[in-house]
Amino acid sequence: MSKPLQSWGKLARAKDILIEPKGILVNFADGRSHRVLVIDQPDHWILRGLVVRQASVAFDPEPMLAAATRNRQLRLCGLSVDVRGNLWGQSMVPKAGLDAHEFQLCARHLAAECDRLEYLLTGRDREKSSR
Repeated sequence: MSKPLQSWGKLARAKDILIEPKGILVNFADGRSHRVLVIDQPDHWILRGLVVRQASVAFDPEPMLAAATRNRQLRLCGLSVDVRGNLWGQSMVPKAGLDAHEFQLCARHLAAECDRLEYLLTGRDREKSSR
């Protein structure tokens, strides 16, 4: 008999991850952090991290091309630009057979990629300034 699916809140519990109403805040050893939204779907979760809002940085003239180029190098997550020009990182995590270690790995990886790109584009840590 298969075990029942767990809630993402239980899977995300860790010392470096703060559970929030709509997602998690991943804290890194260097003092930086990054917020990841968790969107519940019937058979998977969508993890989304905002890299940068269009208004906060002058984007490359072709942000879609830059995101597509970066996507070729990423394995667990991808990047996209929404209709407002905001740059997002995203990962889809299947629920079937998922354990806490794998969920946290995906969440930490996405948060690290988003945070790294945020730093390269802005030099800031948006989560730190919003505390």
